[in-house]
Amino acid sequence: MKGTLERIFSEFKKDTILLAIGVIILGLILIFFPLMATDIICYAIGGLLIVGGICKIVEYFREPPAYAFGSFGLMLGTLLSVVGLVFIINPGVLAKIVTTIIAVILIADGVLKIQHAVNLSRIKAARWWIVLTVGIVISVIGIIAMFNPFGTVALFMRIIGIVLFINGIFDLFTLFYVTKSVRTFTDALSEHEALNVEAVPVDEEK
Repeated sequence: MKGTLERIFSEFKKDTILLAIGVIILGLILIFFPLMATDIICYAIGGLLIVGGICKIVEYFREPPAYAFGSFGLMLGTLLSVVGLVFIINPGVLAKIVTTIIAVILIADGVLKIQHAVNLSRIKAARWWIVLTVGIVISVIGIIAMFNPFGTVALFMRIIGIVLFINGIFDLFTLFYVTKSVRTFTDALSEHEALNVEAVPVDEEK
């Protein structure tokens, strides 16, 4: 049981660290290059989609023929690459939806924090309500950002950049706290299982 939890949590930690670093970098871009940010984001998204598409295509051709019929790698890889090229070739048009994408990212991250808070409360962690509060605040900011009430694009980008940067830092601290809480929980669970094993009566030989 403990080994399974540790494997699952190891994947969770890796994904969370990568996501937090990405959010911090995005926040810095929005803070220091607010007017260029939308184009930069479009180029970055386009590049990532193209790389992902190429990887899918390569994986398709490396698959054994027996598995090729059940694979959508070539189609998916081509689709990702084409969408990536559209982002790079025409960033000005797509920049209009970047603010919406950022708002959606904030809302999703806020909901994820709320989920972490619920998970922490279920294992009786002490400060789960802090994570819950931050999750609600981030979700509300994301909803407000959907309507861009800040007037100018540059001001909007800087404010969202600051929010993303702080949020990414908080994600790393949250990960540290969640890791500590889960480790305490799994240790207690292992101790409980060990006591149960010791308590099982052994039939005496007749």
